[in-house]
Amino acid sequence: MDPAVLSWAVQVRDLASKGVTGRWHAYALVRVEALAETGVAFTGGVYDAEAGKNLVGISQRIEGSPGATPDENTRTERTVALAESIKDGEYRLYDLGSHDFHNEVYVWFGTTGGVDPKQIRAIYVDRVIFVRE
Repeated sequence: MDPAVLSWAVQVRDLASKGVTGRWHAYALVRVEALAETGVAFTGGVYDAEAGKNLVGISQRIEGSPGATPDENTRTERTVALAESIKDGEYRLYDLGSHDFHNEVYVWFGTTGGVDPKQIRAIYVDRVIFVRE
C-alpha cells in the first residue's frame, strides 16, 4: 500500500465464495517499511458491514502500541496492535481473533488514522489466513 493514498486499500471480501462461512479464526502477515522512529504504521481490522462496526481493530504504531487506544477508523472493544517496535521491516503475525464470517464480514488494512508518507514508505500485507474452528 502507498501511504500517500488514504484508504482501506486491502480488503478480503466475498468470503462465502472462498469457502469461509461460519466460525473461523483469522490471522494476517503484515510488514512496513518505516522512515521514522515513531508514528502510525497502518490500520486494519475485521469489519461487519451488516452491523456497521469493526469486530476487531489494529492501530499499529512504528514504535509499538502498548495499551494504545484504537483510532476512530478502528474503534472497537478489542485491539490487536503489537507492543513492540516494528521498525525492522520484518513480517509480523497479527491475530485477528475468531468471528462468525459471512459475506458482510471482511478483513481490511489501510492507511487511515494518521499514516504519514513521511514516516512510512510502504505497507505490505502478505496474506490473510483463516483457520476453521
